Amino acid sequence: WSIIPEESGLGNGFYHTGTGVHLLAVLPDTKLVLVHRVDTDKDFDISWNEIRQLMYMIGEARILD
Repeated sequence: WSIIPEESGLGNGFYHTGTGVHLLAVLPDTKLVLVHRVDTDKDFDISWNEIRQLMYMIGEARILD
């Protein structure tokens, strides 16, 4: 597990990566759990920068209480 610092813009949290580009991120401050999976049995073309951008987009799109 790795720490997501508050300065990241996503709030405090932590994440873990697995095979290929699988990712699980837990962001308690924003009440979000993000899971990113790719069918690694097939060819895929996605970068960590694209995954990071997707995480920020999801964080910005969440509905606030």
